[in-house]
Amino acid sequence: MERVKSRLFVGLAAFALAGGVLVAAGPSAGAATEQCGSSCVTLITANYGLSYVMNMPARRLGVGSEINLAGPGQFQGEDFILEYEGTVAEFYADGLVPAAVGQMWPSYPVYEYLYAPDRNETSLCVGLGSNAANGTDVTLQTCGVNDHTLWIPMASRASNGWEPLIAGSDTLVNNPYVLMAGNPGAPLTTQELTQGVTPSQYWENVYGVL
Repeated sequence: MERVKSRLFVGLAAFALAGGVLVAAGPSAGAATEQCGSSCVTLITANYGLSYVMNMPARRLGVGSEINLAGPGQFQGEDFILEYEGTVAEFYADGLVPAAVGQMWPSYPVYEYLYAPDRNETSLCVGLGSNAANGTDVTLQTCGVNDHTLWIPMASRASNGWEPLIAGSDTLVNNPYVLMAGNPGAPLTTQELTQGVTPSQYWENVYGVL
């Protein structure tokens, strides 16, 4: 593929052949270890602000490890690298995202959140073990296998620098499945986007060391 922008396109192309920007107000705070530094990122939700950040709490790293919200600090579980992978149109042209995504938001950017404790890059990204639906748990999944690790900032619903994140496997057009925060310590999930402003569905990137 001439449009390859990262290793993700390579993995997704292989998957297809086998058959099968989050806009932020600015890095006002950090959520990574000193080893990961300013190149690392995590997410905060409008529901809790900087009180809680995206975190991988499991001591045993692997596919299926849950992602939740936890208090910020210099913790490995809060070290992620944001990777731009291309546009929705590019993925849709190659048959790698559903029509609901490809036809509705073709110009939108596509990202992965790569887990990188102490900036040691893994092959695991924030994703879903199955297609997005109401209540699907967000976990670590192998990067570049399918659309389950893709996230698309929904600029059309941005509010004061916060944006919903559409799941790459979304099948709904008007109210897509987006990243949803629950109570601190509970797994993040996907949930149909509400018509009104639901703070737990609005996200912002934060970079650097706490």
